Amino acid sequence: MQPEYSVFTYLIHMILSAYMYVVMLRLMMQYVGVNYFNPLVHVCLTLTDWAVKPLRKIMPGIKGIDFAIVLFWFVIAAINLIILTWLDLDAGFPNILGLIIWVVGAFLDRFLDIYLIVIIIRAIMSWFPQLANNPVGEAVYMLTEPVQSRVSKLVPPVGMIDFSPLLVLLAVYLIQNLIVARIVALGMKLAIS
Repeated sequence: MQPEYSVFTYLIHMILSAYMYVVMLRLMMQYVGVNYFNPLVHVCLTLTDWAVKPLRKIMPGIKGIDFAIVLFWFVIAAINLIILTWLDLDAGFPNILGLIIWVVGAFLDRFLDIYLIVIIIRAIMSWFPQLANNPVGEAVYMLTEPVQSRVSKLVPPVGMIDFSPLLVLLAVYLIQNLIVARIVALGMKLAIS
């Protein structure tokens, strides 16, 4: 492998990975109903509408999940992984079944990555109440509240300390490392073989 291919694939991989986080964030914010006029929503819409709107004609949403966004995310992830296997790993075109499993694992991994980040942001924002009264705070609250409220009912605060974010972080970390990592590894192994 030539060094310029490695640099090229790294840049492409980083750009596509960052864009995949934007698309995933749009999906999550749309699902929980973050206000359309939120600046964070507008950034995601501006960066993704060019592809999502045409895909809605062939992939309608069902029960609050916009499958056009999911399909767009899967296409970007597949392109990213094909470039990675083809150019950087010198493995040729990946096995389709392995690629599909790898993309599903990557989807779950990115979803959980974002969830970990927003839980940490919410925990930090709880120390500074004035931070919660802004558009990002609203989005963070709406993204975390469905899970965190259920955990808070099971484990009430001890004095002034709420342990529910810690338990959610632990659960997400375990799911990510015990289940999702194995799905990604299986997909990678099948795709490259």
